[in-house]
Amino acid sequence: MDRSVITLKTADKRMGKTPRGGLYLSFTGKDAKRMRETATMLSMSPEKIVRNALSLEMQKRQLGLKLLRSWMAKRSERR
Repeated sequence: MDRSVITLKTADKRMGKTPRGGLYLSFTGKDAKRMRETATMLSMSPEKIVRNALSLEMQKRQLGLKLLRSWMAKRSERR
């Protein structure tokens, strides 16, 4: 496998995903190198790091949706 490319498949059911519950991401060149270095430093697999980053991203989105929904609800009450 080419060391300059990392392709990750995370099969987390809660994430926005491809039909079979997998999410594919690939990092090339410098990103892959940085990922690998970070992973070594934290003794975590690159997959785990990405999974954490993604779940944070999903949490932010869900929070955004909640805020939007409550704001919309308040707006409709005002009328």
